[in-house]
Amino acid sequence: MEMRDVQCPWIRNLGQGDEACPWGKEMRGGVFRGLPSLDRLLLHANRLVAVHRRAFRGLSRLTILYLFNNSLAALPGDPLAALPALQFLRLNANPWACTERLGIIY
Repeated sequence: MEMRDVQCPWIRNLGQGDEACPWGKEMRGGVFRGLPSLDRLLLHANRLVAVHRRAFRGLSRLTILYLFNNSLAALPGDPLAALPALQFLRLNANPWACTERLGIIY
């Protein structure tokens, strides 16, 4: 069973820190499908190198997202655009590829 096969609409908090990430180093699109009530997602220290542009699709209630202390250099395709309720975001301690193309991050 994969994480995206889980149907748990009542789950509000999900934390998967300290390198125990079930989806490996790349977060695929739709991985959190089936968790529409999620409001906190703590994915720090998971050695993530990539986040698919549709990874957070369907998480319209998410208010807190931790992606700090991973190996993310970019967030191509703006996966954060799918999070209209996002209020608190931690992205520090990642090796960001800072170029003049890097825009303002929320």
